Amino acid sequence: MIQRIPETPLREIMLDAHEVEVKSIYSISKNKKLHYNEESTQICVNGVPIFDCLADMLFDSGFVSEIAQLRTDRRRKIIDAHSKPQDYSPEDLFHLQFDYELLAIDHLVNTELVGRIASNLDSKIDRHYAQRYFLTSSSGRTFFEEVLLKEFESLGHQLLRLNGYCSEKDFFFEDKGFHCFLKHTMTRDKLIRIILDYDSVVSRLKERYDSLLEDNQQFESPSEVYDKIKEIRVEQMR
Repeated sequence: MIQRIPETPLREIMLDAHEVEVKSIYSISKNKKLHYNEESTQICVNGVPIFDCLADMLFDSGFVSEIAQLRTDRRRKIIDAHSKPQDYSPEDLFHLQFDYELLAIDHLVNTELVGRIASNLDSKIDRHYAQRYFLTSSSGRTFFEEVLLKEFESLGHQLLRLNGYCSEKDFFFEDKGFHCFLKHTMTRDKLIRIILDYDSVVSRLKERYDSLLEDNQQFESPSEVYDKIKEIRVEQMR
């Protein structure tokens, strides 16, 4: 029996369920509507992107510090709860581990504004690095780049199966087959789709896995793929 996947994205369901907590954290009036835009890509407040609604607050160092402290306090409480679980009810543990502020925190960044600030810097080198790194996490890693790296690892594995072991680098790809590819790239899909339509998600990713050689014909050996992965990792560290 084929299950019908709900049309409402999980992110919208989660926002509706925890709207009160999110409004409280970001000091949004209770009578205002917190919702996603039609494309389900941006959280809005009465139709206005949340980064515009909170524009003045986002440039207030005190407010930013409060959010940062909230993140620190939540982490401390979670560590404490896991070290003494007998002191917490299941409901308390659930709420402690749900980052209500994170529902909106990614939506507080106005990418157009960031781009304008970067382009207005006086130094050419400053403009270059600001435009390139403003939206990169402090670890230097981004979700889609990590997925790309996992695809390269699986590509190296497939080339290894074709060409055999030729250098020490090749051993890196020994266990990077489809199971590894599936484990590390499935999260690019919607969680609700993974839960309710798992087989089709696996099937689609298997097609992607099987097309890696054809899509990356510029690589002829696992060693070349290894060097490309190393290049990306070094750039992230910078």
